[in-house]
Amino acid sequence: MKIGSWLHRQLTTWPTLHGQQQLMAALGLTPDTNPFTPVRRARRTFEETVQLLELFLHREGCIPAARETIRVDGDTVKIGAWLAKARTKHGRLVRGGVDS
Repeated sequence: MKIGSWLHRQLTTWPTLHGQQQLMAALGLTPDTNPFTPVRRARRTFEETVQLLELFLHREGCIPAARETIRVDGDTVKIGAWLAKARTKHGRLVRGGVDS
């Protein structure tokens, strides 16, 4: 069992825990003070991702393959997957398909 999965389950079922609440609280593990909660980053806008694509094109001199990534502020952006998805979505719009 992975500790992260176990901890997530304990903290999401906190009201059903009885004696374990005290033990976990003594370790500083409560739903309010969960040290393992990932920090959610704001989603990039379409325009921001286009700027990253332009940066990639300028730096690499070619369009990104489907599995290409770019590092930005310590974050990995799957720029190739984003471009492939944007192309697919654009193709559906051009052919008159439904945008989902």
